[in-house]
Amino acid sequence: MSARKTPSPQELDEPEAWKEKERAELSRTWHEQEGILGRIVSVDHKTIGRRYIITAFIFFFLGGIEAC
Repeated sequence: MSARKTPSPQELDEPEAWKEKERAELSRTWHEQEGILGRIVSVDHKTIGRRYIITAFIFFFLGGIEAC
């Protein structure tokens, strides 16, 4: 015989409520800010890569100007 009892509907809803709360908290935490400040403080690897590429082109351009 099984000693398990059937969970009540309230007990079934609790994990879903926790999942929803956790999803909302993670979404708020990892949401990327808008604008230039959001690009600067971002930890997303694609945004960081774009920053490196743009910075490299700026320095290549400045080096070319100084070489003239």
